[in-house]
Amino acid sequence: MMKKVNIEILYETDSLVAVNKPAGLLTIPDRYDTQEPSLLEELENIYDTRLWILHRLDKDTSGVVLFARNAETHHDLSALFMDRRVHKTYYAVVHQAPTWETRLIDLPLCIDADRRHRTKVDPQRGKPSQTRVTVEQLFRRHSLLKVEPLTGRTHQIRAHLTAIGHPIIGDALYGDEAEFYLSTIKRNFNLNRTGIERPIIARCALHSHSLHFDSTSNATISIEAPFVKDFRALVRQLSKLS
Repeated sequence: MMKKVNIEILYETDSLVAVNKPAGLLTIPDRYDTQEPSLLEELENIYDTRLWILHRLDKDTSGVVLFARNAETHHDLSALFMDRRVHKTYYAVVHQAPTWETRLIDLPLCIDADRRHRTKVDPQRGKPSQTRVTVEQLFRRHSLLKVEPLTGRTHQIRAHLTAIGHPIIGDALYGDEAEFYLSTIKRNFNLNRTGIERPIIARCALHSHSLHFDSTSNATISIEAPFVKDFRALVRQLSKLS
């Protein structure tokens, strides 16, 4: 039996709906594994009608995703996304503490650059790619970053942060671990009676926090997605140990 997915609705009108996507859920159906649930299918079941996707998040990324509820809105807002007139803000928890407060990462990226289908910096074949990064909170050996992608390359944030020496916690594709445990950062850590430690977070610690844009009716729309449970727990534990 398929596990029921709870979807937090962030914004809703007759033409748009925005939700806080849970980590571990595909944005759209997988073309090969048609049995795996997706956010689009879950929402279409909730609203009992067709929805149109405007942008995507990786399966392990949580946060705000916006859908159109009719073809006209999809057409109009797709143009805004294509023209980079939608301001996106993410938060990421990364390894190491930067020595800078704000930085513009301006490194060309090549998509599907190796056998693992990773995006990599490539001065010859890469396309222009820019990401603005601001330090929000410093921990002992990690940091919380506010991340604003100015271009929209696949895996741009993950590849850019790795390239400057700050891979995201839990990013097994671009880093070296798929899970993050309290025992790795807490001295004299004691296991519970079961002797089994559960990870604080078991996915890439990246959260899509907000979308900001001017609609075709000249209304300014800002949508924010609060940190989901595992991301919030990670930030809290790192704060305690700093």
